[in-house]
Amino acid sequence: MAYNVIGNSNGCFDTAVVTVINNPKPSIGADTTIYHVCAGETSSLVPLYNTTGLTALWNTNNLTGAPPGNYRLIVSNNFGCTDTAFALVILETATWKGTASNNWHTPGNWNINKVPTLQTHVIIAAGTPNICSISTADAEAASLQVRPGAVLQLGSNRKLMLAKKCTALPAN
Repeated sequence: MAYNVIGNSNGCFDTAVVTVINNPKPSIGADTTIYHVCAGETSSLVPLYNTTGLTALWNTNNLTGAPPGNYRLIVSNNFGCTDTAFALVILETATWKGTASNNWHTPGNWNINKVPTLQTHVIIAAGTPNICSISTADAEAASLQVRPGAVLQLGSNRKLMLAKKCTALPAN
């Protein structure tokens, strides 16, 4: 690219040639969350991000069998520019508190303050102010543990859908 450079008061001008090089920053995409369906499960972090042509540095050496945790990936290109992404691997567990009502679909009844989904392991504990009842809509969970002395009431024509039969359930 050529640019005119203003010269002196005599009206003399000169031209300078400038070369602009753009060294683009790599972009590996947004942070990712992976939900484990069963306790003891692991995930491969390898397919989460395309690192072709980049130098990749994870904060773990266990890329193919990652347990729940927070993982960081830093990539750099041949210009030294970097990008960072995080992969959060979760075994989400919700325990019934029953403090707001007996309704499964009330977020305040759960220790995670949200209604369980097919990625959430559910524990129905005994000794809560209200029993757990699925009566206004169908419900879902990854797995279900009804502890001794606890009650889970399923209304007529209501369903509780479970994601998978897990051989190991969360301990807490």
